[in-house]
Amino acid sequence: MTDNILETVKASLGLAPDYTPFDTQLIMEINTVLGICNQLGIGAHDYQISDENHGSWDEFLEEEILDNNALNEVKTYVCKRVQLLFDPPTSGILMDSMNRIIEELEWRILVKKETP
Repeated sequence: MTDNILETVKASLGLAPDYTPFDTQLIMEINTVLGICNQLGIGAHDYQISDENHGSWDEFLEEEILDNNALNEVKTYVCKRVQLLFDPPTSGILMDSMNRIIEELEWRILVKKETP
């Protein structure tokens, strides 16, 4: 998986890295979710990405001591949250399912963050 946050999110949405028409909107949504991560106690304070060349997972999580599972959970959490903002499901059942996945990921991230 790429270290670039925007590329990771685009891949999770099924968008090619070089497909740029939605980059401005995706960057805005990503920055919103990174702010939510900060409120959960994850990631560099006030970290934001600015374009496809600026914004890596290493920079965002530089102060975090996370195992690979927790790192993947943070990446999945960011991708799912962005998907919910950028391209929400039209079905109520799918929306509920996605919200439950996001809530579980939040809980798991918080537990790992608080457990030595």
